[in-house]
Amino acid sequence: MAIHAAGTEEEKAEAVARTLAAVDTLERALADAEQRTRGKEWFGGGGVGFVDLALGGLVPAIQASEPTTGLRIVDTARTPRLAAWVERFAALDEARAAMPTVDRLVEMGRKRLAEPHAAAAAPEESN
Repeated sequence: MAIHAAGTEEEKAEAVARTLAAVDTLERALADAEQRTRGKEWFGGGGVGFVDLALGGLVPAIQASEPTTGLRIVDTARTPRLAAWVERFAALDEARAAMPTVDRLVEMGRKRLAEPHAAAAAPEESN
């Protein structure tokens, strides 16, 4: 379950724990890649590779998570390598051209979060 879709505080805590565990795994994988490639800054080495491209699609959602859910998924204190990778990837001309802006995702996320709440608050229609 996604953090924003959690219905209870317990579900939200579980979703946050799973998300942070996955982020920690990516941090370790990036540290391993840097060691294996003698300090190169991408998952595959000296340039953007397949893994970078696959994970790069998540960069806008990672960046929009804090304003929409209150959770900073990637943070320089917890995951310094991954935080630097996110910044490098987001700065690529090709990435900026292809990815939605964080502001757009935040706006969409807030609308999406408001819809279930509005539906739950609306009185049932009688037939």
